[in-house]
Amino acid sequence: MDSMDKTPVDLDHKNIDKPWYNMNDVLMFVGFVLLVMGGGALIGILSRLARAKRPDDQTNSHRDDWFNNLVKPWWNPPSWLFGPVWSTLYFMIAVSAFIVYQKIGFNQALPWMVFFV
Repeated sequence: MDSMDKTPVDLDHKNIDKPWYNMNDVLMFVGFVLLVMGGGALIGILSRLARAKRPDDQTNSHRDDWFNNLVKPWWNPPSWLFGPVWSTLYFMIAVSAFIVYQKIGFNQALPWMVFFV
């Protein structure tokens, strides 16, 4: 028998109509992203509201630009970079939580997630 007669790979695909992803996993991933990003947005909104209600901010308007008047090092990143970097970090936190969920399941991952929150 010649070695060319054998096919090295079985080309009979039984799962060709099935998607490579599980819809439950997609929904859980979207849930993790919404939970983490929504939590970050909620913290931002609440801190801005709390700052607006402080009585000392109404009399001391110079406190608003104290950061702009600081002497910063040459390697200080520009202020526009703050939003994209934190959004990327929050997205990576959601991906990490989803990977933990996939590896050990929700019941075992929940205490760890609560601990780190």
